Amino acid sequence: MSIAAITLAISAVTGTLIGIVCARRGGVLDEFVMRVTDVLLAFPEVIVAMFLVSVLGTNYLTLVLALVISGWTPFARLARGLAVEVSARDFVEAARALGCSKPFIMFRHVLPNVLGPLLAHAASRFGHKLITVGALSFLGLGVQPPDADWGSMLADGQPYLTRASWLVIYPGLAIFVTALSITLIGQGINARRSSRNRPEEQP
Repeated sequence: MSIAAITLAISAVTGTLIGIVCARRGGVLDEFVMRVTDVLLAFPEVIVAMFLVSVLGTNYLTLVLALVISGWTPFARLARGLAVEVSARDFVEAARALGCSKPFIMFRHVLPNVLGPLLAHAASRFGHKLITVGALSFLGLGVQPPDADWGSMLADGQPYLTRASWLVIYPGLAIFVTALSITLIGQGINARRSSRNRPEEQP
């Protein structure tokens, strides 16, 4: 869970900043970064992480680096779309007309207005990140002994499945329940935010 949380936080911050900068700058930079994002999104995150870990080596640092490289793209895509929408609003145009600098507009007006959807998306992505870490550890590419991990517990308990099935059932249930709980929390945050933004019906 610590690896999933750390990599998710780094991916969210990195992807958000890249997306907002691309939305504010536009032009060649925006086009190039979005095309790179499209290429990385075309492959499953676990496949990209497996390739990077196999190339860079198996240790804690390379595992975090591989998960960040394969996980920043959804945040960049979402942050860019939200930043483009916010940048077209009147208060951003007013700040630009008053002569405010682009960094000031980005951090003072754009970033606070895109944090809500990004936080909800991050909570929804935690379960996916946790399953990815478990899959890599199950394949021997993730957390290495003597450090404990649910994925490596599944791999270690597989030979004893018929005699001691709880060695596989309990780590599997831990991954499933944790991923499902965090995902439901993220969906609840997103649903609550959508209901607040929905205009009230006139009587």
